Amino acid sequence: MILCRKTWSWAIDKVEIEERSFLIWPDLAEPYTGLRWDVLHKHRDPWMKDYFLPFPVEQFPEAHQQEALLNHGRCQDALFIMDDLVQELLKGMDFKITEVAVRVKDPVMMLVHVRPDGTRSSISSQHHVFKITLANQESLVLDLSGAQYGWYGPTKMIWSKYLDERSKTILKVRDFGAMTGENLALADSYGPTGMTFPGVLGSVKKSVKDALSCWQRENLSFKNLLRCPENEFKSKQDQMLSHTEECVSREVAIANKMIKAAGWRPSMGTHA
Repeated sequence: MILCRKTWSWAIDKVEIEERSFLIWPDLAEPYTGLRWDVLHKHRDPWMKDYFLPFPVEQFPEAHQQEALLNHGRCQDALFIMDDLVQELLKGMDFKITEVAVRVKDPVMMLVHVRPDGTRSSISSQHHVFKITLANQESLVLDLSGAQYGWYGPTKMIWSKYLDERSKTILKVRDFGAMTGENLALADSYGPTGMTFPGVLGSVKKSVKDALSCWQRENLSFKNLLRCPENEFKSKQDQMLSHTEECVSREVAIANKMIKAAGWRPSMGTHA
């Protein structure tokens, strides 16, 4: 959620709830292309202003709206950014992690884009999750971005229950780290600046990893954190998240400066 707030890059004119749909009217500064990072912020000159801007909390006072929007289309980013943390949390256990793409079923809420001509579209073709198989062959799912479908919890479920309740079919199974490799290769393909969305996320990913490693060295390991009494756990968790947010904020500020200096246009992903 920290990452999504700090790398928010699209504008919304209004939102309405209609039955099981969360309708979004993008505030368009140019023809709609279907990619969320191609939608510019309102009244923003893409050559002059920052690409990544703070999430507009004032537009969405309801916590569930914020969570759904912040997770919208970010399932691949979640696997990319969080794989190091997931591995760290499971350190010392006998486990295997795979990355699974599923087609969702029976979402509680579906986020739908409403185009200027009134047509509607959603990005529900694939949803990416971690599958964790333990030594006793018990399998769990870690769904870090399920809130975009109205699944605000639990993040962790028994795999068979997840398939029964939330997955229509399994589309793809890949080795752990595949998403990271794919994103870093894509960033490298754009040359030395790396100022594409995957390139910026790669820098932020390293910042998150370094921040959490630093926090563990100066405080306590994740394993010991999980053993803390509830009040102490909450306090230390807040400290850790605050430290991580500071590091991510610095990295995003650097990215904004580099994007502007390179003359990279957010709306097109090209140089001047």
